[in-house]
Amino acid sequence: MFTTYLQIALRNLSKDKFYSIINILGLTVGLACFLLIYLFVQHEMSYDTYYPDHDRIYRVSSKGAFGGAELNIAVAGAPAGSAMKADYPEVEDFIRFRTLGSILFRSGENYYEETPVYADGNFFKFFSTQVLNGNPETALYKPNTLAISQSLAHRVFGEKDSIGEVFEFNSDTKYEVTAVYQDIPENTHFHFDLIISMESLAESRAPIWLSMNFQTYIRLSTGADASEFERKMQDMLEKYMGRKCKSF
Repeated sequence: MFTTYLQIALRNLSKDKFYSIINILGLTVGLACFLLIYLFVQHEMSYDTYYPDHDRIYRVSSKGAFGGAELNIAVAGAPAGSAMKADYPEVEDFIRFRTLGSILFRSGENYYEETPVYADGNFFKFFSTQVLNGNPETALYKPNTLAISQSLAHRVFGEKDSIGEVFEFNSDTKYEVTAVYQDIPENTHFHFDLIISMESLAESRAPIWLSMNFQTYIRLSTGADASEFERKMQDMLEKYMGRKCKSF
């Protein structure tokens, strides 16, 4: 029976080849567009979902008004993360990033340009990033240490083991490579090929709340209400920043 239906369909198509071709091309283009749109939406919806507990991780933003100007930025002061973890039991952990723009560094006789990020030592655990070489438990906890992506390691060192190699910044500051990590997937809002330990940045230890230069992320405990926690932030701001904010 199927063969009969197929023969009838082919006979009908052959009666008017021009319109048949138009219909087939239209159907083909429609299906192709549908698949492309589906793949695009699927890719967009997959952003920042590749690591465990992604549904409990939030980026801290700052919103308000200073000197009559509206402020809405996705950064916080250096002490914000540690204060939230200390004051609120629903905050399991936090991590900070700090960028300072692109830099030129030297390895051996060659020079390279990258845009590094300073990160707290728990980066690999917080975002479940796989370390291919080195110890993720210690790699970013000491000053003047850094971790590099697999791509950067291959570009700079080729097949050579990069652990223990030295990057020289500004002709006088040296950093030791302590880890090589798997490239961060494209479907995330941050991409780092060079991560410097936060311990290398004196600014990260300054108790200055209004110096909002740090991208700060927190992970809430299982079952914690994010909306309820957000309402508590007003009390924290009043406690640590109220007096200073009122002076503006």
